[in-house]
Amino acid sequence: MPEWTFISLDYELLYSDPDRAGTEVFVKSASTFRANSFGKISRASDQRRQRFFEEKLQTIAWHLGSDTIPVFIDFNGDRRRMDKGCIGHALAPPAFLAPPTDGPNGFVTHVTIAQRQQERVTGQQDQKELKSRVLEALKARGTVTVETLMSLLDADEKPVRSAIDRLRSEGQPIWNDEARGFWWRDDMAPKEIPYSRWKRAYVPE
Repeated sequence: MPEWTFISLDYELLYSDPDRAGTEVFVKSASTFRANSFGKISRASDQRRQRFFEEKLQTIAWHLGSDTIPVFIDFNGDRRRMDKGCIGHALAPPAFLAPPTDGPNGFVTHVTIAQRQQERVTGQQDQKELKSRVLEALKARGTVTVETLMSLLDADEKPVRSAIDRLRSEGQPIWNDEARGFWWRDDMAPKEIPYSRWKRAYVPE
């Protein structure tokens, strides 16, 4: 019998339809499998499901503080095993997972995110944190230049500008005047700034 690793996370279903429960990326099963049982490795035909699986592993890795993730997980009392098919697809180039190995009991107990993928995940997490800090600074300080944001957040120019662009693409009302810098407004553009001087337009929903 496998050992279950408890994680203080609720399992988010991929499908709400109970008839599709068998297609979940973590299944209600305690069955085991060996590392040499994957056979032919191929990319997933259902890319939406595979992306959901990989994003789920990224979230678990972040909570555990490790890129090595248990196959058998107790999600706040909901015991689920990582889907074997999803693991197999994640081994296809460009591999999201490193080749699994059998544990001491003769079956796969953990998988590990491939190093280059882990570096990408860490970068995404850093960008997400910087994006939140940029938004917080803009809301708190009013008009602020990129140079000031760089100093406040101890970040380089490119990541700061990328964070602003991402926030704007998500609908945050971040205005920019080339002479004054950036600021956050959720009502309308400041009337004293000519529209022609704006880098981009924001259209409220």
